Amino acid sequence: MSKAILFDMDGVLVDSEGVMLEAAAKALRSFGLEAVPEDFIPYIGMEAEIYLGKVMEKYGSKYSEDAKEHTYNVYGEIISPENVCEYAPEMIRALRQNKIPFVICSGAVRSKIGHNLRILGLHPDDFTAIVSGNDVVHNKPDPEIYRKGAELIGVAPQDCIVVEDSLVGIRAGKASGAITVGVGTTLTKEDFEKEGNADYYIKSLRELPEILSQNGIYMK
Repeated sequence: MSKAILFDMDGVLVDSEGVMLEAAAKALRSFGLEAVPEDFIPYIGMEAEIYLGKVMEKYGSKYSEDAKEHTYNVYGEIISPENVCEYAPEMIRALRQNKIPFVICSGAVRSKIGHNLRILGLHPDDFTAIVSGNDVVHNKPDPEIYRKGAELIGVAPQDCIVVEDSLVGIRAGKASGAITVGVGTTLTKEDFEKEGNADYYIKSLRELPEILSQNGIYMK
């Protein structure tokens, strides 16, 4: 029986992948690199050193912390409440009301998580715990972030349900031993079945309570 939920953030609570593609391309153009949003698609869900670094390498440059910082500043300028995923704030409130433990396990840096919380109208204290990419040595698809999230609330990963929108995230969740749910914000059911092998697939968070109940987590 499951006891807790471990949420990815980008693409699960905030429909941010398209915004991030735009922000990254715009930021790198400030460094004289003629990047386009499509350049970053193969690296969705990966840490900034890969997400930005691979594209910078393509255009004859090297990854830098300045480029990362500028990218997240641009992201913060263009992300808006319109990018909040369907039913995300309602889902968080329902979990709190039912006293169900839940953790944000986002591979993103803390500053990006902060931008997302702002447009969600939420505060870090609204979550049982938050783990960011700054808090782990190995980011997704390594399972460290999900194991750490489970550890923070004293629950075994095998007793958790991971909610993800990316293939690397699903791989991280499965490697941790958790049950995995793929959300169709970015990818289709066929994508998850072919590449990610998620245990469940839902189109939006409105369908998540049914998955939770099937695994022993009930909400009134």
